[in-house]
Amino acid sequence: MQALDDKKNTTKTGCSHLSKENLCLINMVQGAVKQSDCDECMAYLGQNRGLGDNIHKVFNTIGVDKLVKKSKKKGCGCGKRRAALNKLLPSRKE
Repeated sequence: MQALDDKKNTTKTGCSHLSKENLCLINMVQGAVKQSDCDECMAYLGQNRGLGDNIHKVFNTIGVDKLVKKSKKKGCGCGKRRAALNKLLPSRKE
C-alpha cells in the first residue's frame, strides 16, 4: 500500500487516484486524465468541491448508489449532475 501512496498526486485535479504521470490509478480513465474526467468521475476521491460532492457523499452513505447500479444498465448521469452542482455551488476556499 505504501507504493500506491507514493504514486498519488492531488495537485492537478484534487483526486488521490491520480498518479504523478497523470494517469488514473484505478483505471476509470484510459490515458492521460483531464480535469473534466475527474469532475464527472463517480470514484473521485479528494477534497470536497461543492454541493455535488456533498450530495454524492450522502447518497453513498445511505446506499442510493447501489440501488441505482442495480436498476440501471447504463450510466445514470450522476457524474455530470455532480459536476454541474459543484460548478453551480462550489465549496468555499479558506
